[in-house]
Amino acid sequence: MNKEVELSDIGDVTADIDIDANEEHQIPESDQVQILKKTEDMPLHKLPDFKDNMMSTLLFCWVFMLTGISITILGPTLPQLALNVGEPHDQMGWVLTGKAITSILCNILTGLALDYFKKSSESKRMTAYKTLLVTSPFIICGTMCAIPFVRSLWLIIFINAIAEIGTSLSGLCVSVLMVWIWKERVNTPIQLLHFAFGVGGVVAPLIVYIADAVVTNIKGPGEIVQTTPKVVYNKRDHVAAAYVFSGLFCLTVIPLVFLMLRPIKINESTVQLEQTTSDEPTHQEQLNLSMLESEKDRASKRRIVVSVLIGLALFNYVGAEIGYGAVIYSYVVEWMGMATQGEGQLLTSVFWGSFTIGRLLAVPLSNVLSPKNMILIDILGGMISVTAILIFNSNMIALWVFTAAFGISLASQYPTTISLPASHMGIEVTGWMTATMVIFAGFGAFVVPLLMTKATLFGGPIAFLYVLFATSLIASLLYLVLLYGFKKPKAVKRIQVSDGDDAATASIQE
Repeated sequence: MNKEVELSDIGDVTADIDIDANEEHQIPESDQVQILKKTEDMPLHKLPDFKDNMMSTLLFCWVFMLTGISITILGPTLPQLALNVGEPHDQMGWVLTGKAITSILCNILTGLALDYFKKSSESKRMTAYKTLLVTSPFIICGTMCAIPFVRSLWLIIFINAIAEIGTSLSGLCVSVLMVWIWKERVNTPIQLLHFAFGVGGVVAPLIVYIADAVVTNIKGPGEIVQTTPKVVYNKRDHVAAAYVFSGLFCLTVIPLVFLMLRPIKINESTVQLEQTTSDEPTHQEQLNLSMLESEKDRASKRRIVVSVLIGLALFNYVGAEIGYGAVIYSYVVEWMGMATQGEGQLLTSVFWGSFTIGRLLAVPLSNVLSPKNMILIDILGGMISVTAILIFNSNMIALWVFTAAFGISLASQYPTTISLPASHMGIEVTGWMTATMVIFAGFGAFVVPLLMTKATLFGGPIAFLYVLFATSLIASLLYLVLLYGFKKPKAVKRIQVSDGDDAATASIQE
């Protein structure tokens, strides 16, 4: 009896048993390498299923853009929401805490659910994916339409937490499905996906601004609630219009899911071994199963290590990104007195504007540069920028220049990092892997900005930049470990095992 077992270190294990000992259908190793090489070098638009994959990708980009709107609209409307509930502005931080906790829990459950459905038949998988993608806009729409009418702090915390369930469902589901449909060629599509999120972040303040202008034109600027040090209007109706419009806008996803989502082919990670005519496994079958279990165990451990390292890198990277964007205004205006309020706001806009431009540039560049080279360029540019900001910390011209450079350098790191396991390491990405990355990033977005502000209490304003430098350096070192310590297996090693009349061949990627 001939048994051919193919193993890969990404955990994909399949087995074909040929009952006829005189026949062996095996593609020569040289042909396998040539086929794989041609697929990897093939232009993206010439890949099999490109049209179907691109149709799903456009849907995912639309979902991500709307997710960006629903998340970032909170920023420009938070002062009015504080007026609505009659609480000081600093108490509204509990809203962000509630959203963060909900996001962590929801990402864990969504990741496990995606892995569970991955083992089902294609029809059940597609039903599950459509259910997730259709459920999230209903949740987002309902909560966004309710938020501006709430008059209790704890109720608004609760409703925002429910809204986070919708954004986490759509965000993680789309990220995982994007990796699954594009596999090792995911880098360019995922750059486009995250650019769409950036577009949503730009559109949200515009929606608030337009709603304010329209309602002001109809009903006036609102009731005056404060006259010093500046006039503050109660714009309850203005903000309500922005939230209701954004919530209803999210419902456009629902028909698009049924029109644009194409079948998603999944590489199974389970061992499929046909039953032999004997009820008792032969010695060779036991040997084959032992080899399979050993390979699966090694792949599982490798996946865990990579997930933790990527999570730690994202913890520091996202923390540096969010922290700098949130604290640089206070640094130049309040702590150092180097700039006016208008200049401080403009400097913050330069950072986020260059960040968005960088994500746009990353889309065509990712079609030319490998994920490894993109990460290397990003961390080099980021470290040069952070070092220059630290050295010239009291020079506004230097801050303008290197703030823009820092934003561009950070832009493509997150999406490229998400694509690394599949594109650079040859690891099959699972739902819990992506959830782990997102959770670490979420912790970084909360912890690092807090460290930056607390550090200034002990080391003065410059301590903020020391924390920025440290987190950027740690992230860069972790990226180097990932890039050079976990490369995609290149060689295929064949092992011939003989045992009397039984023979088996095993192919193991190294």
